[in-house]
Amino acid sequence: MNINFRKLLFGAALAVASLQGIQAAHALSHPGMTQFCRDYSSQCRVDTTSQIQLTDELLAKLQQVNARVNGSIRPVAERRGHDRWELNPSSGDCEDFALTKRAALIRAGVPAGVLRIGITKTRRGEPHAVLVVKTSEGDLVLDNLTARVNTLGRSGYRMQFVSTHNPKVFSRGG
Repeated sequence: MNINFRKLLFGAALAVASLQGIQAAHALSHPGMTQFCRDYSSQCRVDTTSQIQLTDELLAKLQQVNARVNGSIRPVAERRGHDRWELNPSSGDCEDFALTKRAALIRAGVPAGVLRIGITKTRRGEPHAVLVVKTSEGDLVLDNLTARVNTLGRSGYRMQFVSTHNPKVFSRGG
């Protein structure tokens, strides 16, 4: 399925939710994440943890994982008609970076419910995904385009969609 068709489906899900009066937070799924959850079901368990206490230890862990994953995956642009979301690929696009960071942090003991996939746009207007960490001091962003772990405000991003504590469900905005 090509990326334009996926965008159309994602937009259609939002429109249907609005027309039916359903809260968008409970109605949206992303085709890439849906397929990812079929392929990696253990990564898609629901966790209701809403935030984690931000400590120096957690921040160091986030910085380490961000740097390690950014250095381990060769960035490639999405190939038209092929946008499979994967874990630990040798090369991949932004979703692969975000999902690999999420899996590494879960293995390191960070609750899955605080790790969200954020869908945004780059400064050039290109679709982009990042990992958002819900902390007691606000949202932090782990991004394959920078080595720094930033607050959402400092990242320069405005989230269009963010996964919820259920990684299969997205809500509008952040």
